[in-house]
Amino acid sequence: MATNHVTLARPYARAAFAEAGEDRRAWSALLEMLGAVVADAQMLRLLRDPRVDHRQLSGLLQELCGERVSDARHRRFITLLLEAGRMEYAPEIYRQFEELRRRAECTVAIRVVSAYPLEDTAQLGSLLEQRLGRRVEMTVAEDRSLLGGLCIYLGDEVIDYSIRGRLHQLADTLHVSGQNP
Repeated sequence: MATNHVTLARPYARAAFAEAGEDRRAWSALLEMLGAVVADAQMLRLLRDPRVDHRQLSGLLQELCGERVSDARHRRFITLLLEAGRMEYAPEIYRQFEELRRRAECTVAIRVVSAYPLEDTAQLGSLLEQRLGRRVEMTVAEDRSLLGGLCIYLGDEVIDYSIRGRLHQLADTLHVSGQNP
């Protein structure tokens, strides 16, 4: 995402976080849904069309978000984003809100990609929590191209325990060794 979007989204993410208080999960669900709705090309065209009334858009967004719009603060936030012309930044607002929430809750987001379905994700989550000293929010995906094992993505850090990764390491080692007879 462009730096400009990041910068423009920041005050809204912070405002949502401050408004959320202890109700962070509900706000997170709302912002996630807004981000998904706004990512739709047709919705983006509607948001950018000056002929479309903000009250109509607000009603449409509230309807699309359904039960995630659970109180007046949520409705006011949707209206604020529309009136400020910032609704298209909802995906970035959500991303930044989640960073603030995780930091406040001493939680880290981890993505685990394994070659095959994992038997016990709870045990892996527990091991990662012990290693990191923080609560872990873990998502799991499969990628058969790993051949075996798994990769753990923690922000910019990648911990590669895959067979494919080890084969690449071995190839690099052999290549370097081949250059130094």
